[in-house]
Amino acid sequence: MPKLIIHRDTEKIGGSVVELISNNGTRILIDAGLPLLEDDGSMLDFNKYKSKSVKELIDLGIIPYVDGLYKDFDKDIVSKNKSDIDGILISHAHRDHYGLIQYIKEDLKYYLTEATHKLIDITTLFSDSKIEIDNYQHINSGQPFTIKDFKITPNFMDHSGFDSQAFLIEADGKNLVYSGDFRGHGRKNSLEYFFRNLPEKIDGLIMEGSNIGNENKTEKPEARLEAEIEKVLAEPGLVLFTASGQNIDRIISFYRAARKTERIFLIDFYTASILDIIKDYAEIPYPSSKFSDVKVYYPEFLTDKVFNMNQEELAYKFSDYKMGKEEIVAKRNKILMLVRNSTVHDLNKISDLDKDIFKNISFIYSRWPEYLEKGKFKNLQNFIDENNMKFHKIYTSGHADIKTSAKVVDELKPAKLFPIHTLNPEEYNQFNADVKKLENGEVYEL
Repeated sequence: MPKLIIHRDTEKIGGSVVELISNNGTRILIDAGLPLLEDDGSMLDFNKYKSKSVKELIDLGIIPYVDGLYKDFDKDIVSKNKSDIDGILISHAHRDHYGLIQYIKEDLKYYLTEATHKLIDITTLFSDSKIEIDNYQHINSGQPFTIKDFKITPNFMDHSGFDSQAFLIEADGKNLVYSGDFRGHGRKNSLEYFFRNLPEKIDGLIMEGSNIGNENKTEKPEARLEAEIEKVLAEPGLVLFTASGQNIDRIISFYRAARKTERIFLIDFYTASILDIIKDYAEIPYPSSKFSDVKVYYPEFLTDKVFNMNQEELAYKFSDYKMGKEEIVAKRNKILMLVRNSTVHDLNKISDLDKDIFKNISFIYSRWPEYLEKGKFKNLQNFIDENNMKFHKIYTSGHADIKTSAKVVDELKPAKLFPIHTLNPEEYNQFNADVKKLENGEVYEL
């Protein structure tokens, strides 16, 4: 494994693309993500770039140039490498780790867990992206597989994205660990398992550092969030919250708090679809007779979208657990309801039935604070303000705090530490390791 190239994400959060090239020329990529932020630090709205060609996106710096990766690309560009890419590893189902797939050649092969594959498929169905993974091999945590010269062992990591994987990669007498996104304060203590399944000598560690730079911040465990949510739910009246439907730990925290306070857990049918997938891989609540306190509502925007795509079967799947607007009004005092920016239209229709239903109630925000600060939830924020809601921010990061990052470095003792997925690569020098900060696209000989 003589060559490492971090094509993107050495000094930003989001858009990971890492390449490894063996002595014999075998090439693999680890993740293929779209960026989260513009160069000025603002949230990237990819909709304004959707009509751009691959060449234009490369010229704008939105996606990196990687030889042999893209379909419909300018054939006049001189090839830097002789061989095509032999495999693409996907660590988890967050768009900043897989969103580039829509531009990638169809014949390239992906290696990802079955749950990650299904989550990407369902997210694609509900969004406007054009992502299809037809050439693939499903992988399992702890079970090694090979891609020509490379031996790769996935390792489960706790993260806000379900079934996230780190990778131990071995070739040419060298090894490298790619941490993927991880943390140590979720509901699953994966780090000790991770440490036990690695060799004593680590030649290189590519470690994400989303929270590096927040030196005084210690992330709260998910169990503490559950207690904070429960305290809000003890107050009378309807309670609204927003959280990612794919953040299963967070969904469980809200559900458990709702159950303890004897509230109905009301989710939109996108989130219901996510839980219906995850139930095959983990013990979680989902719409069913087994969890009679989980109900589903159908936002007009999502419902119309699914019907327009001839996916009626998906829409009807949860009809036995449907809660309509009139029932929401009638049972308002016993409901915890998941909402999102796109459901404000539906909330306004509910308020047409009772203009005071959302007045002075509690709202819980449980997403990345940057989204709020950079205006991604403007419609929802306006709705909260107009109804004078009591705003609660109950959140913990899907990424490791500085103490957990330091623990990983101390345990692995890598010969080289490579920053990735971070705004503060220079802060890696505080760790007990030889840090090599690569530039995007730089070729490094291991």
